[in-house]
Amino acid sequence: MAPLKMQLQVWLTSRDECVLSSLFRDELPTIGFIDDNVWECSPVVRVDLPSCMSSFVYLWSPQLTENLPIRHRADGRIEGPTAGVVVQYLRCQVRQDVLASGRFAAGSSNPTAEYKDFVATLWRVLRRYCRSVDAVNPATGDVITPSVRDMLVGGDAAEMTSGGGLSPLKYRSTENYYLPSKR
Repeated sequence: MAPLKMQLQVWLTSRDECVLSSLFRDELPTIGFIDDNVWECSPVVRVDLPSCMSSFVYLWSPQLTENLPIRHRADGRIEGPTAGVVVQYLRCQVRQDVLASGRFAAGSSNPTAEYKDFVATLWRVLRRYCRSVDAVNPATGDVITPSVRDMLVGGDAAEMTSGGGLSPLKYRSTENYYLPSKR
């Protein structure tokens, strides 16, 4: 089977995370939201994305694997997977009134059909709830590239950006800026 490597850059607020958590659960009733991948004694599974404290959240379906693969670290803590049986969500950050992007990423060197279905379901929910973004000149707002591929903004983040509550959306690690595409 061919390796799987997929990612979506996203801009989400905590309100968007709450809505998405419900939408994910509607499609995948047993989904778990794992708070980080290093724990003191056992995986910390939360009921939704906003309940997680870490910048990294891992979406997991017990139907893929009943028990998460773990390893015991030298410092006595436990480390869980970051790919293969989970989908990583790197959360967005607000920096000086600018929402910096987050990312959903899935990867496996030998994905099962069930893992591919899990990822496809998550992506379908994300694409249904979120909308596309345009790359823009941050000084003028002029569109440089319309509807950038694999970049999505949640409804609340789009409203906050369009309504003047936030500056243009920023790609996390570069000086590239975006605005919600006009529908």
